[in-house]
Amino acid sequence: MKPCERIREFRKKNKLRQKQFAQLLGYSQGYVAEIEKGKREPSRDFLKKLNSVFGLSSDYILYGERKRPENLEKYGYEGLMPIKFIQRLKKDLENLTNPEDFYSTLNISKEIINEVLEGKLILKREFIIELAQKLNQPVHEYLLLAQYVPDEILKFTDHPRLVDFFKQIGMLSPGETEEVLQTISVVIRPYVKKYGLKKD
Repeated sequence: MKPCERIREFRKKNKLRQKQFAQLLGYSQGYVAEIEKGKREPSRDFLKKLNSVFGLSSDYILYGERKRPENLEKYGYEGLMPIKFIQRLKKDLENLTNPEDFYSTLNISKEIINEVLEGKLILKREFIIELAQKLNQPVHEYLLLAQYVPDEILKFTDHPRLVDFFKQIGMLSPGETEEVLQTISVVIRPYVKKYGLKKD
């Protein structure tokens, strides 16, 4: 496969129109079109931009030798994280003043984060928390965008008395069950109000 074909294939896999793709890279659509048609070789600057925006290495584009990071199962599992989380993470990473310092403080590599941004890896909860903390972002927002349950809710639902209570809930009458659910909603409501969460 030629470099032009790898670039076009990557764009299509990520469901980006050529104009969108060009805008994200800071180039004209005409320039990108010529590259994808093989009429122009990608410049060094273009390759650098592909790497900084999408995490694509020059070696992969030119020679098809891109290797996935090893031990991916340590960090998560194959799949696509929620789009809103990917968009937020990408935006927060773009706002970094010193990206190299940031990546050097993490327990996960830039390659792993690129796998997430490319929609190939669902990151484990502990690394979502680490990213939020290192980016100085509210942890609860990151967890919610990633569709993980926030810590406050986990502490509540993991309480021994509540666990025992849920084990017995099957023995309650419909009226008693409704009463229990109303009590639980009273406990959760302040949390929802505090963080401005929507019911859906």
